[in-house]
Amino acid sequence: MSIYRISVVKNIIGLCRSSIYNQISQGIFPKPISIGARAVGWIDFEIQAIVDARINGKSDNEIKAIVSEFHISNPKRFSSINHNLMIGKVKMINGMPSRERKARHGKVK
Repeated sequence: MSIYRISVVKNIIGLCRSSIYNQISQGIFPKPISIGARAVGWIDFEIQAIVDARINGKSDNEIKAIVSEFHISNPKRFSSINHNLMIGKVKMINGMPSRERKARHGKVK
């Protein structure tokens, strides 16, 4: 299991950040999970399910059903992901803290 940050989700889905959040508010895209005090990410298989649904020509109503199933079938998904993240069972994709990322690229003052 992996957690994708927004930059990876944008590349996979092909939409900008505001369009992704618009789709979340419409119920046709999964909600992100908290992975830190100021960071969120998306579960890899949920993103892949949405991509597969779009490729297979599913309607927005059918996609809403898929998204709601993620949240209904596993209401503890947030706490279990955060627990697994803490003990190292979840792989972060593009999840380096921004200060550390900037330090690696010489942009921290």
